[in-house]
Amino acid sequence: MGEKIRQIERRLQNPIFSKEPGRHLQFEQTRDDMRFLLSECERLEARVKELEEERDTLKFNFDKMIEVASDQLFAYRGEQKKVKELVEGIEKHKKKYEIVEMFDEKIVKRYITNEDAELYKLVERETP
Repeated sequence: MGEKIRQIERRLQNPIFSKEPGRHLQFEQTRDDMRFLLSECERLEARVKELEEERDTLKFNFDKMIEVASDQLFAYRGEQKKVKELVEGIEKHKKKYEIVEMFDEKIVKRYITNEDAELYKLVERETP
């Protein structure tokens, strides 16, 4: 766009236009307008470059944020899966034992876990 305005400015500086009586002032004004437009175009082109650089920086930062968030989500899902597997493993190995005892001539049923059962066996062995 800047080059097109420069071409127009060169055409306006052509001596043929300046020789016409009464047209010289009009072309001077047009030349000033063209210079103004040229400077505006250059300013706008510089601003466009700044905005493109800013856009590229923001896109890079956004892509990095997406990458980090994706990694964190993947890690979270991995941890969540590990926790679920641990809970399932604990539940699978956590057996309940039914113990039937006589207490004041009533049958009492208790349900205990692995750890309690091991403790109960130890106590049972030690008592005569």
